[in-house]
Amino acid sequence: YKNPEFSCQAQYRNTNEPVRVLIRFLHKILHVYIDTRDGQGWRVCLAVEFDTDFSNHHMVFSAITGQVADVHEVNSISTRYIDESEQDFDDFLLMHAEGSNRRSGLGQLLWYLLMAGGLALNVICGMEIYKYLDYSSSGINSTLIADNLKAFAWPHTILHFGVSSLLLIVGAWFGLVINLPIVGYKIWAIQKKRLLLDANSVGAEAKIHSGNVLSYPNRMYLMMGVYAVTQIYILMNLSS
Repeated sequence: YKNPEFSCQAQYRNTNEPVRVLIRFLHKILHVYIDTRDGQGWRVCLAVEFDTDFSNHHMVFSAITGQVADVHEVNSISTRYIDESEQDFDDFLLMHAEGSNRRSGLGQLLWYLLMAGGLALNVICGMEIYKYLDYSSSGINSTLIADNLKAFAWPHTILHFGVSSLLLIVGAWFGLVINLPIVGYKIWAIQKKRLLLDANSVGAEAKIHSGNVLSYPNRMYLMMGVYAVTQIYILMNLSS
């Protein structure tokens, strides 16, 4: 359509995947949507209303290279008949929906930080469990076990608070909800000065002496399970 006011532009050169263009003509309104395969999905590129329905016209695809030696290839074209009874898209609402649902560059970065933090959380929790089992099986007394495991307490707690904060920021509600009990427990442990382990916390009667519902190893197994589920949830969101 030879009117510069109704032009549609998109950055499609040197993309790894073929760019997709969706053209929809219904009720004398031409809609053009572009997917440049940048992870942001379909975007509204053009919507213009005509004074004719072009019932006896044809749709043609062409390309020019301008002053640059370039290659334009149309890989495939698929068409579908649109019935008059179908409703028009509300492009204004669609643009706002895209803006709210697509991840921005910062949002994507936060998800990758969340993935790295979740992985680190699984690693540090796994190491703490491994060290506990190793010390327990070697016959070391409870006092030495507690002293050796104290090094994990604050890094583990700070890392978990950081991951939980990122879950809140990106709106990963399921991951946040399943981690809230652990956040609550750690806050309680800090207030009661029970975050750092002592002999009574890791011994055979740990649950009775510490006043906790779960013994230290059972708490760690439960946390590891929550962290693993959280990491799977993060990876599923990143791949979607």
